[in-house]
Order: sequence, then C-alpha cells, then structure tokens
Amino acid sequence: MSISISTNSLQIINDQEYRCPKCFLVPFIHISNSKNNLFMSMKCTNNHIYSKNFDDMKMMCRTHQISNSICENCANENEKREKNNFYCSVCYKFFCFNHGELHKLRENHQIFFLNNNLDSICFEHNGKSYLGYCPIHNKNYCKSCLHYNENNKVIDEELNDEQMKKYENEMKENNNIFIQIDKLFNYYKNNFKKLENDYLFYKENINKRINFMNEIFNFYKRKKKVNDINYQMKANIENNHFNLLKTYQKLKININMQIKKINELIFLFRKNDIKYKIEKMKNIQTLNNNKGSICCLKILKDKRLAASDTKSNLIIYNLETFKPEINIQNNLGCLLNFIQLKNDNLACSFEKNFSLKILKINKYEYENVQIILNSHSKEITKIVELQNNNIITFSWDNSFKIWKLNNNNNEYEQIFEHRESYHICDGLEIKNNEILYLIGNQQKSLVFYNLEKKEKIKILNNLSLSSIDFGERIIKLNDNEVAVAGNKKVYLIDIDNYQVLHKIDCDCKNFCILKLSQNLFLTGDEKGKITQYKIKNEQIIKESCKNNSHESYIFSMTNIRDVIITGGYYNNLIKFWKQ
Repeated sequence: MSISISTNSLQIINDQEYRCPKCFLVPFIHISNSKNNLFMSMKCTNNHIYSKNFDDMKMMCRTHQISNSICENCANENEKREKNNFYCSVCYKFFCFNHGELHKLRENHQIFFLNNNLDSICFEHNGKSYLGYCPIHNKNYCKSCLHYNENNKVIDEELNDEQMKKYENEMKENNNIFIQIDKLFNYYKNNFKKLENDYLFYKENINKRINFMNEIFNFYKRKKKVNDINYQMKANIENNHFNLLKTYQKLKININMQIKKINELIFLFRKNDIKYKIEKMKNIQTLNNNKGSICCLKILKDKRLAASDTKSNLIIYNLETFKPEINIQNNLGCLLNFIQLKNDNLACSFEKNFSLKILKINKYEYENVQIILNSHSKEITKIVELQNNNIITFSWDNSFKIWKLNNNNNEYEQIFEHRESYHICDGLEIKNNEILYLIGNQQKSLVFYNLEKKEKIKILNNLSLSSIDFGERIIKLNDNEVAVAGNKKVYLIDIDNYQVLHKIDCDCKNFCILKLSQNLFLTGDEKGKITQYKIKNEQIIKESCKNNSHESYIFSMTNIRDVIITGGYYNNLIKFWKQ
C-alpha cells in the first residue's frame, strides 16, 4: 500500500538537489513501499508526474527543506530576506508571510501554510489529504481523485467504505502487477548491462578490425600508386625493349649477311688457294648404301651430307661420325634430284607419279610440307631455285615449269610453262631472268632463254651432249663462263656472248661435273674415273685423273673444304677423298 513521506523525512536522500527533468522544478515526492522495495513518486508544480526506485533516488536528489528556503519576492525586491511561510497551489510559488498575505488579497488564490504537510495535500480538491500513490496512473490520489465519471467530472459525493475497500483491493492488485513489472524491469536492466558490456566488447573489436582494414586499405592504396608507377615504368621498359630488340634483330640480320659474305669470300679464297691433285688423293672413308644406287649428293647448310638413291630414300649423314641421322623413306620411286632452298627446306623430284615434294628438315626429324603429284608428265631431271625465290623444274616431258610460293597457304603453285620439241636433261640460272638448258634432240643443243621476255636468246647446236641420262652436267664457274660435261667432250661457254669458247675431248661419257674454284672443276664418267680440269686463258687444260675410283658410273659429286665426295651408281658406295 502506498504511503506518504513528509519533507522532513526526505533527509535520508543525499545532498544533491533533484529537479524535474522537464521543467527543472523541485518536485513533491511520495514513496510507496512494496516488499522492501521503495518507489518514489514525484510531481512537480507543472503536473509532470513520474516515479523512480527510491534507492536510485538516494543518489540523485537531496532533502528540500522548504521551510528553510528564502522567499523569491524578497530577493527580487532587495528587501530583507524572509523564509517561505506560504505556498500558492494556483501559481505554484512560495512566499514569505508578508508576500503571501499580499498575494492572497491581490489574486484571491488559495494559499497553504507551510506548517502543514504539503506532500500529503491534494491541490486539486481543496487541500484534501492524499490517501496514497497509484503506480499505474503515476500520480497521488485523495478520495475525490478516485471518484471520476466517464467525462472526467468530479463527483462531489464521498466514497463509502465498500467502494474504498474495492479500490484498495484494486490498488493491491495493481501494486502486485507493478511489482512483477519491476522484477521484469530489473531483469532486463541486468541483461541490458550485460548486453551493453557485450556491445562495448564487440564495438571495440569491430573498431580494431576497422582500423586494421583501414591500414590494409591505405597500404594497398599506396601499393596501387606504386603499382601504377611500376606499370607505367614496365610499359616504357617493354616498349624500349621491343624497339631495342627490333633494332637488334635488324642489326643481327645485317651482321649475319655480312658474315655470310665474308665466309663466302674466305671460302672462295681458301678454295682457290687449295692445290688439288686428284691423282694424289686417297680414299679416307667409304659408306655403303645397301638400299639403292646413289643418284644425288649435296652438302647442307648445317654441314651434313644428304644422299638420295634409286629406292626413294633420302639419307642425311653426320660427317663427324659418318653415321646416318635421318633416313626418309618416300616410297615414290627413284629420287632423281634435290636441292636445299633458301628457307632451308628440301625440294625433291621422284620418278613415281612424276612428283615434286617439299620437305622440312630438323636436327633428327623431318616433315612433309607439300607433295605435287603429276607436276610433269615425265620425270623431273633438275630443280633450280631462281634469284626471285621461285622454283624452276626441267623434265623429260620436253618442258620446264616455274613454281611460285603462295604465302597464304605456304604452297607452291605453277605460274609458267615452256615446251620444247625434245626432252630437257639439265639446266641452271646463269643471270637474273636468264637460264641455260640442255635439249636432247638430234643436234644436242644448248638453249639460252629470257624468262622476263619469255623468249629464246640463242641456241648452240651440234654439241656432243648426253641426252638421256640425268645428273648435273652444267656448272657456272664465274659471272662470264659456264662449263658443260658432254658425251665425250667438255665445253667452256661464254654466257655474255652466247658462244663456245673452248672444248676438249674425253675418253668416255661424262655423267656429272663439280666446281672446285673459278678456274678448276672435276668430272665423273661412266668408267668410275675422276678427271681434273683447269681454265687458263679461256682454254680447258686437263691436269690429272683418278682411275677406278668406283667400279662404274659416277652420277654425283660434291665437296666440303678439301674433301671430295663421290657417289657410285652401281656399287652403291659413297667415297671420301682427301689429298
């Protein structure tokens, strides 16, 4: 049940004055007691009603000794300051004795003497005493306060004992409800403290993580700036590197070309300086090709020996170990002739299907690049690469054809064909857009032909030339002279004036010719003999010979430095000769 407490009883509260949080006036205070829990109800003069736990109030307010306070009117009028003796329930102000009487006369307000217990007076009902405090409605009440109608009009009749008992029971129930609410309040208050502690804990951790993430963000932000600078520097370096590499490659190509020219000059110088004496040369190595007769021998750019035979094989030998490194089996019949092109590929002619085949050769492997079947209607006797990188093929079908590389599909396509009345046995390019080829007609002619004008320049007739067999029988000695190995003669041809300069008789039929220097060459004949010739004052001079170097036909010869290499047609042997 609610109880009242006088102003003097408020001395239990500590010394800090407590005021209404809305209007900052000192409130009237009532305390309710429920199971050892004191609840303080406060009502200021502006009718702001609120309540609080009394134990908490001890820490928030102090005793308000109204009787010891000073009259505010005395203080404002600079009169002798008197203590407050009266309180006006209309103006909610305190007055001393003189100002209280004066205020009552002027305003006709009801004033109360402070000796009465103001905390227990109901100002709404002419100073009736409070019966207690209602925590549900959060206000003090007297008998009249409890008796309202629906329109909030005060009923003048006093409540009887039965009605008072009813209200007291209701107040007890309300008070119990308030106690439960207070318990819940304390429970949630304690949990709120725990949640508040957890909140502070997680807030601290989150702040730490946020600070850490900010540090990481700032680090990567600085790193991004550095990366942008590094990216720009890298782009500049790569651009400079690309330009330098491009310049280096151009210089490398130019240097390699110069080195190649120098090596050619050195090779020619050494070649011209070598004193060949074929009769004094000795056989230093012999390779036996059991698969077929030797048709063509070439030294490749990587200083290896390539040899073809009548069984369609192309074998590449290592000249340091004299062992084969690549053996290409083509199954296209006799491999009559082949050359190494400027792009390092090999162009080969085969007897079967009169095929022209392009091979790509690596260190120990090969790859078929292109096969042109029926490139001619008969066998191709000679393949020559022109200065413009086109290929010209001479054939026994009485024609020669020119092939051009198509850069789109990397294959050769025929662009020109010229036909004769008799088969063409051999040929070569003597000048830019000029070729010389051998026709096997009755006159055994040499024909000079202009490729640009597509017409014959001159024909040299009635020469003793072989018209059926294949093999290299025309070589260019220098810019002005060509040597031709004939049937039983050797010819020196002037390619500027298109005439025969000199000829010399031989013992037997020649099948191949090899240039050693600008004025020195060799021939191989049907008896397996090697003969050495020298050009002096536009004359052919027979210097020496090597008899029985092979049992019979020598169809191909080549050399590397001072070593002569010969291929026997019937005995299938490759022999190496050195002085």
